[in-house]
Amino acid sequence: MQKLDNMFKVPTDPRDLSAVNRSKRYNNIEFLWSNFNKRYQLVRWVPRDTTAEYCFTVCFFDEGSEGYDMRTVGSRYSELMDDELLLTHTLTKYAMKFLENEFELSQFIKETDLSKQN
Repeated sequence: MQKLDNMFKVPTDPRDLSAVNRSKRYNNIEFLWSNFNKRYQLVRWVPRDTTAEYCFTVCFFDEGSEGYDMRTVGSRYSELMDDELLLTHTLTKYAMKFLENEFELSQFIKETDLSKQN
């Protein structure tokens, strides 16, 4: 547990976000930004018979007025928790901390821009 927690630490100060890689993959699970879906998501990678692999979305992270919400796709998240409990929990925790910082930073920028206009 300690090794994974240290691996995915997220800065708590929004000013430190520029140093954070927006994608984290460990084994067959990855948190990333999807240009296709235009949102952050957690995906599961699956090997094919050939050397290539494919992925499918396990859950989406949607931005709302109070932060980000996690929306699962069917039972994929619970199945992933059954297969990879510690890893799924750790990456989900990483994702939520990262997105909380993203949201706080965007709110700060909006508030600062509004105060400059007044």
